[in-house]
Amino acid sequence: MVSTVRADLREQDTSIVGQGTPTVVQVHAINCAPCNALQRETRAALSDFEDGEIHYRIANLATEDGLAFATKLAASFTTLLLFDSDGELTRRFRGETPRHMLRLAFLGLVNK
Repeated sequence: MVSTVRADLREQDTSIVGQGTPTVVQVHAINCAPCNALQRETRAALSDFEDGEIHYRIANLATEDGLAFATKLAASFTTLLLFDSDGELTRRFRGETPRHMLRLAFLGLVNK
């Protein structure tokens, strides 16, 4: 349980965007069923990549930092933001998106 809490806290650190590794940030509200479905599909798509190949972060709308991050990018819940290794926003997915579509987008992000 403690390792899960640490992982969750690490996933909320969006300061890693633009630090040399492509990053996917999900704008997320905890009690949002579509957000949870998108998170499942995102994690499934990311499972095809090596550790450290793509970072995954969550902008939790229930936190000040998460809300500020989402507001700065005009993103609401159930949104995925894809950033290249330099921190440039390259793509935005809004709503539930199937893992096969995400996998292709993530592959493009890694190969950019």
